[in-house]
Amino acid sequence: METTNVTKTADTPLVRGKGLMATHAEESRLKDYIKRVEWRLNRTMPDHPYCYIVVTQNPELESEFWFLAEMIAKYGIVEKEGEGERKLLYYRRQLYWRVYMHQAGPMIRRTGQDAQGPS
Repeated sequence: METTNVTKTADTPLVRGKGLMATHAEESRLKDYIKRVEWRLNRTMPDHPYCYIVVTQNPELESEFWFLAEMIAKYGIVEKEGEGERKLLYYRRQLYWRVYMHQAGPMIRRTGQDAQGPS
């Protein structure tokens, strides 16, 4: 099984603790989905910009939405947030996290260098 090599911090591939890394197939699938899906800009928090996707937004890509959610669970890093914590996936200058208790349905958000629009 081929794995991705870490090159620069800015282009960190999917890496999980103790050197376990995503396969090229996983990373390729994730990269393709991130480019294909339409990321919506959140306009309610201008001081903390982020984009988001909702599972119901692209029904034809629902399985890819859940694949991204799985990658966040598999390769994400747990970080404290206020009183709780959340799992964050650092991938190609972006930060991804899951939000399941949202009125619109399961959601994935991202922020980072270009949170103002699609990658």
